[in-house]
Amino acid sequence: MSGWTTRTALLCAAALSLPGAAAALPSGLPGTVPPAPARGVLPEAAEPDPASADLTVSGGLRTLRPGQKAALSVNVANGGPARAVRPVLTVTLPRELAATDTSGCRRAASSLTPEGATVITCRWKGIDPVDHRTARLELQAARLRQSDAALAHPEVVLRVESETPDPVEEDNRDAFRVRIQPLLPDPREAPPPEAGPSAEAAR
Repeated sequence: MSGWTTRTALLCAAALSLPGAAAALPSGLPGTVPPAPARGVLPEAAEPDPASADLTVSGGLRTLRPGQKAALSVNVANGGPARAVRPVLTVTLPRELAATDTSGCRRAASSLTPEGATVITCRWKGIDPVDHRTARLELQAARLRQSDAALAHPEVVLRVESETPDPVEEDNRDAFRVRIQPLLPDPREAPPPEAGPSAEAAR
């Protein structure tokens, strides 16, 4: 071994004996480089929480005339994967609409808000995954005066939630709005038609 090679080896050995020298070693030494991920292998997707229930609610109601009755059908579905425990459906009716029959709503209860809206609740013991429940309410539109009908833009608000634990609250509850065309004024309160030129000539 030449003098230069011997001197270099001694200097390297002395450097390794100093505190903290191990941290200064090149990262390319065997055993220090993390293995590279294999090509074409995607990371595993997170599985859905088995204790969650994905609830949705929807409904429909046709246009009502003053004093007319119609049925509001509401559908509550559970996308799973868990059973929805004690789901509650809340139906909020504007003051222009009144519920005449709530027998199609299981364990129905109603209350009145200070603003004059009617709140109806329907309750079930549970909804299995990939299953649904239907609630049916009979409603009647109020008779409105000409001035009130111009300002009336009623809508029915549907909300559902359950007691199934879910880290994502949006999955365990849902809301839906049923918008109704402005109610027409009561025909009995409409002003009489004005006499035209032909009516004047017939006199």
